Amino acid sequence: MTPQERANALVEKLDDSTLGEWPDLMEAAIRDAENDIIARVSEKLERQPDPLSPASAAAIARELMHI
Repeated sequence: MTPQERANALVEKLDDSTLGEWPDLMEAAIRDAENDIIARVSEKLERQPDPLSPASAAAIARELMHI
């Protein structure tokens, strides 16, 4: 799911909920985003055939900035 699709899904959930439910929905959305970031970083690191050098770590970080 793209970030835009996730945002649209969250807006729909917020529209269908009461104001009191918003903090829980926002917390869940943040937690899901954090888990997604961790999973993407883990996948990138697991695909590295050699130990990371500072240069390769910097390249992975730059690449992840655009996901």
